[in-house]
Amino acid sequence: MVRGRAGFTLTEIAVVFSLLLTLLALMAMYFVKGQQYVSDIDAYSTLQRETAVALQRVCDQLARTTPRYLHAENHVQSSDPPSYVYCLSPTPNTPGDPLVEFGGPRHQVIWKKWIGFFHDSAKQEIVFVEIPLTPPTFSLVSQPTPAISYSSLVTAPRPRTVGRRIAEFAVERFDKRLSVTMVGRGVSPVPLRTENDRVLEIHVNSQVSLVE
Repeated sequence: MVRGRAGFTLTEIAVVFSLLLTLLALMAMYFVKGQQYVSDIDAYSTLQRETAVALQRVCDQLARTTPRYLHAENHVQSSDPPSYVYCLSPTPNTPGDPLVEFGGPRHQVIWKKWIGFFHDSAKQEIVFVEIPLTPPTFSLVSQPTPAISYSSLVTAPRPRTVGRRIAEFAVERFDKRLSVTMVGRGVSPVPLRTENDRVLEIHVNSQVSLVE
């Protein structure tokens, strides 16, 4: 008497292999999606951090100024210059000097320089410049010298970049309060996407109170 042998038919083996291949394909798909999600989150977080740091740098400088002679313009139409703001600052021109000095009959703040920020739209950067007053002054009865304008900012020596990947920049004044807005824009590192799908955007805003 011959006993039957236990085993699998070719059809059963083909079905099992098909199921395994399907399972592996699904696992690979979910793994790739997970990697893409992690890459997006990392790129988004980096962009958010960079934009927030740039906003803080601008607000820290503007918080030390006075509303007198502060001037801000925002890019609205294509014929407008890029957004910019300039104002007075009491911070020293020389390292090691006091952060704030007082003078005059009523111990007023001595203003030492103009500071300004402007948006370099071509490079998508926020640029910071300093222009020393000649001479420093505590009196704001008339506008301190030198006279300043947007062209003064873009031609000032030793400009410093304080924010990169900034697609939009705006400073709006409401009496003794400033509203500073930035839009950071980057690109997702995930490949095989359309250009629109790869764009990352961060909108940040902060308020600055001015003291007369």
